[in-house]
Amino acid sequence: MKHFEYKHIKAVIGRLGEPGERHFGKAEAEKARTFHQSFPEYAPTPLVSLSSLAEFLGVKSIHVKDESYRFGLNAFKGLGGSFCIGNYVAQKLGMDIADLTYEYLTSPEVKDKLGKLTFITATDGNHGRGIAWTAKRLEQGCVVLMPK
Repeated sequence: MKHFEYKHIKAVIGRLGEPGERHFGKAEAEKARTFHQSFPEYAPTPLVSLSSLAEFLGVKSIHVKDESYRFGLNAFKGLGGSFCIGNYVAQKLGMDIADLTYEYLTSPEVKDKLGKLTFITATDGNHGRGIAWTAKRLEQGCVVLMPK
């Protein structure tokens, strides 16, 4: 994993399998859920019954999660980016993300400690929307670089 700094830009670049890689298991999933549940906009995503398909396939029921309601982002992909931002901020504060809530992250105390951050990502999809949404909610900056 490489760390570099250029003027006021800090970055971490890594490859799968390198030392320092974090594995996302049950404990991390619980932290992610708790983190996202602390946002005022959080609501469980609804399950939609696909009864006609279930009948056609001869099974009792089929349900799918409708992630189009997730934070108004119309996709679940925003969750990874917001959790990444949460972990970065937790690291900057010397804390574990499990101890961070939206209320605390938007408090004057945290704003004073962090100053103004700008999160940058390169994407033309839902990941960038999630990064931008989270940065805006935390009153931080965001730049989304899109390919031609």
